[in-house]
Amino acid sequence: MRGYDINPLYRYFTKVAGKKEAGRLFHVYKVGTSRMWNGSTVFWQIDVRGNVRAGKIMGYDAVTGHRIKEPFNQVNWVHSVRKVPDFHMKQCLFGEHLLSDTSAAMSAKPVAIVESEKTALVAALFIPDFVWLATGGMHGCFNS
Repeated sequence: MRGYDINPLYRYFTKVAGKKEAGRLFHVYKVGTSRMWNGSTVFWQIDVRGNVRAGKIMGYDAVTGHRIKEPFNQVNWVHSVRKVPDFHMKQCLFGEHLLSDTSAAMSAKPVAIVESEKTALVAALFIPDFVWLATGGMHGCFNS
């Protein structure tokens, strides 16, 4: 993953946690950066087998860490932006790839599930005794 210097959510996390911890968190969760909307965040949905299922692109404010919803809601999907033909999205939990980590440090942690990807990152930062996953909202992985 690269381009974090232009990613507004990463810049927000560096103010909250410092550059080293923000970098570690984005690396562990494999958070990416899109060229859309001046470096929007890409939340990759990677399953327990390491397969990339989807990439949700979301715009954030670097100062507040809040999503950008005005003048329009900055949300899109990598497969839509790249116009991937015949793509059939089958979502999984954001952070699901962490469940395949069999190290003693990770496998001993209980799993906690939240709605938003950003909440999972914040929780992982401040409550590291859990493996934090996210459904990705009301239209996330539990809907067909």
